[in-house]
Amino acid sequence: MSWEAQLAGAASSLLFVVLNCAMNIYTKWLFSPGGGDFALPWTMLAVQQAEASA
Repeated sequence: MSWEAQLAGAASSLLFVVLNCAMNIYTKWLFSPGGGDFALPWTMLAVQQAEASA
């Protein structure tokens, strides 16, 4: 496997990890007692679509 393919795979994996971490933080904040009243239902769907296409 070439280094370009390995780099592309690593970048794709890193994107997936970053999106999942961001969604976990957003979800914990959204549903916490002192959390935000800022529900964006399309956010989770948009992230799932981005992960599916990555």
